[in-house]
This record gives sequence, C-alpha cells and structure tokens, in this order.
Amino acid sequence: MDGMSLGHALVLAPLLVGGAVAAQVHAQEQEQEESAQLWGNVVLDFPKGDRFLLELDAQPKVQYAGADTWRNLDVTSVVEYYPNRWLDLVGEASFGKTQQSNNVSSVELTPKLGVRFHFLSNLRTMLERHPLGRVAVSDLVRFEYRNFWYSDGGSSHETRFRNRIAIKVALNHAKLSRDNTLYWMADFEFFAPLSEDVPERFATKRRTRTGLGFRRSDRWRFEVLYIRDGVRDTLDEKFDTAVNVVNVKLKIIL
Repeated sequence: MDGMSLGHALVLAPLLVGGAVAAQVHAQEQEQEESAQLWGNVVLDFPKGDRFLLELDAQPKVQYAGADTWRNLDVTSVVEYYPNRWLDLVGEASFGKTQQSNNVSSVELTPKLGVRFHFLSNLRTMLERHPLGRVAVSDLVRFEYRNFWYSDGGSSHETRFRNRIAIKVALNHAKLSRDNTLYWMADFEFFAPLSEDVPERFATKRRTRTGLGFRRSDRWRFEVLYIRDGVRDTLDEKFDTAVNVVNVKLKIIL
C-alpha cells in the first residue's frame, strides 16, 4: 500500500466505524422519547511553560425541543500537568446553575480528578501538545464528586467514574499540528455512579460525540459536534436516549 492509499485508509476507517456505531445506537434508541439541546463552549487556555496549562471553559446550554423548560450555564476551571509525552494529570472544578424544569432549579459544584493517556506519540511545546502524525488517540479517566442544591430545599451528592476514549484524524494535511487543518473527531464516554444511594450500582450513562474541527493556527480552534446521551437505571435495561445535542465550540490559546 503506497503513502496515498495508507493516508486514505486512516481517514476512511474511523469514519466508517463511527458511522456504523452511530447507526446502531440510533436504531436501538429511536423509539424512545428524546429531547434536543444546543450547547456552546468558549474555552480559554493559558499555558505555563511546557508542563502546566490553566483553562477556563464557559458552557451555556439550552433545550429547544422537549416537555419542560431546561437551560444551564456551566463554568469549569482546569489545571493540567504534563510529566511526559504520554500522560496528562488533570484537575477540574465545575460550577453550574440549571433550570431543570418549569418549577425546579439547581446549583452544582463538582470537583474532578483524572489522568489522560496518549497512545500515539506527541510533543508538548510552550503553547500546546502536538500530535506527531495524522491520527491522535487518547483515553481520559476521571473521578468526580457531584454536589447539587435544589430550589425546593433538597440536595444530593454523588461520586461518579468517567472514561472517555477519543480519536482525532486530520483530513486535509498529514499532521494534526499544521495550521489550517480540518479534522474529524469522535469519542465515547462511559459514566458509572459509585455512590451507595443510587438505585443500583450499575446505573450508567453513555455519551457519543462526533463532528468536525478546524485548527486555524496554534492559538485558534473551532469545532461543531453532534452529541447523543443514553442512560439506564439497571444493568439489564436498554439505554434510553436522554438528549440529542448540537455543540459549537471555540478554543483560544492565549
């Protein structure tokens, strides 16, 4: 196989696999009641040398199809440390305000700790982590402690495990690190509650994301993603679709 054929194969293979997975998920869930939301992200990154990164992520969300009024604003601060090329240590804290229904609102405070593994080599510079080729694959593992306070006077607290496996593929260049690069990305994330007060220990959530991004330069990114969430209360149940999302994201490295 020559270089051109290999490049085409690397691009087409994940697209075909991602399409097949999305089709299967949709076939399983299309009979369930669904809602639709629009999310936005403005992400500001502040690199500190070649080992640390500070990040601020503001994410408004609104539901435009569904039974009740639902809207949310999350603000997340992130600290990342890079001990080597293959590993990132990640600490986060999210603060959110949600109008959950026509009658109930909530405030959330959630600290998170995690580690991200890179399965293909990359290089960390003063501004960003550069994948060294066309394809980047990573796995982000996190534990979070979710705290909610409700307008009716109640509260809830939950420890949750999350694992996100992601792939990114450059479409018009041989490297993801080049300027003016269009790329395809997809990931699958699994959520599992660890608290004892949930109905069953295996109550779970899954999230699939796929879409396109554009790397204008080492300081600017733009992405448009389709997100599909599924939930179930017990291990024996099928995943019911909770929400379909269009997510528009702008990332600026300062």
